[in-house]
Amino acid sequence: MLLKVYGSSLDEYRFNVNLGWDQTKFYVTTATAATTAGIGLLKLALDSLFISFFMLLYFLLPIMISLLGLKTIEVRKKYIRSANRIKTIAERELGLLNNLDNRGLYDANLSIAVTPGQKDYSKFLFRYTDKLDEKIKIGSVSSFTQFLLCLIIAINITGVVFTVGLLSYLVDVR
Repeated sequence: MLLKVYGSSLDEYRFNVNLGWDQTKFYVTTATAATTAGIGLLKLALDSLFISFFMLLYFLLPIMISLLGLKTIEVRKKYIRSANRIKTIAERELGLLNNLDNRGLYDANLSIAVTPGQKDYSKFLFRYTDKLDEKIKIGSVSSFTQFLLCLIIAINITGVVFTVGLLSYLVDVR
């Protein structure tokens, strides 16, 4: 029975990682495409008050997409950590966390742990609420993706500011 739980926990972990990556690709691709299109459409807004107002609203769209992407990354990370906890508990019960090296290396065991966060299994076993609420570490793939989404937000905020300035100019000219 414990082996089935272990297998299911590995499947759950894999599912969450793949779903998270698919969601991340969607948000990054959609926000990037919308940003690129918005920058290209700015030429049309140079002479038109109506199109300038439209562009102001348009640049809010990639900002919202990116904010949803940021939130999704945080939520998905919690799901992955939860699945990892169940996997780690099953590994403990199966004896896979027992140290195989008498030199005291903490990760010399048969557990499946490929990241530094997974290798620190004591957090999953004894300080789980700390681990669950832990911020995403700088330098991880998730943090780079968050940085990319923040960069997309900054570009679109620049588009909003530019469009507001353009609207102001067009109103003054008329």
